[in-house]
Amino acid sequence: MSTINVSRISTKQILLYSLGFVYIALSVHVWSNLTSLLFMEGSSVLYLSFASLSFFLILCLAPVFGILSDNTRSSDGRRRPWIQVTVSIGLVLLVLSWVVNLFPYEIVIPLFIILVVGYLLSTILNINTRSLFSEMFLRVEERLKANAILQTVIIIANFALFFASFTHITFIYDNIVLLMIFGISISTVGIITGILFAKSGFQEDEIFLTDAKVPVKESIKLVLKDRDFLLLIGLNVLLSLSFDYISNIISAPLNSPTLEPPGEFLASIFVFIRPLTTIIFIFFWRHLSKTRDIKHNLKMGIIFLIFSTLPLSFLSPFLVIPLWILNAIGRAAFLLYNFVFISSIIDSNEIETKSRRDGTFFGVLIFLGIITLLINTLFQLFTTMFYNPPIFDPDFEYTLLSFFGTQYFVYFIVAIVFLLLSLMLLKRFNYNTEKIKEVEDKVIEIHNQKREELNKS
Repeated sequence: MSTINVSRISTKQILLYSLGFVYIALSVHVWSNLTSLLFMEGSSVLYLSFASLSFFLILCLAPVFGILSDNTRSSDGRRRPWIQVTVSIGLVLLVLSWVVNLFPYEIVIPLFIILVVGYLLSTILNINTRSLFSEMFLRVEERLKANAILQTVIIIANFALFFASFTHITFIYDNIVLLMIFGISISTVGIITGILFAKSGFQEDEIFLTDAKVPVKESIKLVLKDRDFLLLIGLNVLLSLSFDYISNIISAPLNSPTLEPPGEFLASIFVFIRPLTTIIFIFFWRHLSKTRDIKHNLKMGIIFLIFSTLPLSFLSPFLVIPLWILNAIGRAAFLLYNFVFISSIIDSNEIETKSRRDGTFFGVLIFLGIITLLINTLFQLFTTMFYNPPIFDPDFEYTLLSFFGTQYFVYFIVAIVFLLLSLMLLKRFNYNTEKIKEVEDKVIEIHNQKREELNKS
């Protein structure tokens, strides 16, 4: 193993690191596609129930997987063994998925096993890949640069998968042959991406191997005692929930049954505008961070999100574009700064405890992300139970307000409340650019001390 010189980490290395997240997204897409085969095959409720329960339990164990990674000691470091094993087995599963796609009716039990193991591996890989971020990039400038590139790659990958999913659902969901070809194609791309990521040659600093191992229970206690981490968790939950509601509010006119041809064209280009504007503003915020405090920037981003919730798009579908731009400005700020704040909190924890727990922190965050998703799903079901848009009658003159009004009014209220709560939490959050740089200097000093002690021994 060798020591990482952060200043020498190139854009190429960051892109190779980003492939890990692309591989995870592709793998999850493959497992989702295989889940569709389970439904098409008419598998018993028992299989589907076991699969759903298994996925949930795997994600609930994310903090434990993170702690196990933190406590790993090997000649290849803490993260790399997990990454190598999960990618290697994952590649085998992706190859096996070719067979499953060809013979879905004959091998239901192997399909079920592949799905469960696949989601397990994706979760473990996700934790370890995220953990590498704060270990590889120690200075705030490097973290901003790396995360800007990383988020861009993730957005592009998700956009491509969105199109793949759209094609899947619209054109080939009922055609088993095309569905098989689709599954094999996605699996093949995943295999190529996984191999590139596994062979990217990223290295961990060997000083982390000298950290004391901490039991599971104590690790979780230490992490959850961190006030700023709890505040950041609250920010993550509130902003993540508000994103969906804001998107629903903005895009409501594009879902109207009375949409005219110009609006239909707008709806089609809106699909492209969303990721493009987010990427542009990620780099806008990164540039702004050179002269302005990043906590203040995130506050401004949340304010932009608040303005984007205004239901002005009900006046005209063409107001969707400016509203989405406001939304993209706020969303981009969160995407860029979230990893930076988390990494700095992990740095502070290392200064206090003299042990680095990236895996534990990211494991807890992934677990809470699932809880957030469940809350969001339950709320969406709740609103749907109490309000369904009227069945469209071409002979009746509808207005957007009559068709969407009640449900989207609820979305508006919820989004505003969540965003205002986010501002309150952010105000109590202690990390700004000045403190982050102070923490950065201290943690680098600790690393240098560890390195000197390691060299002496």
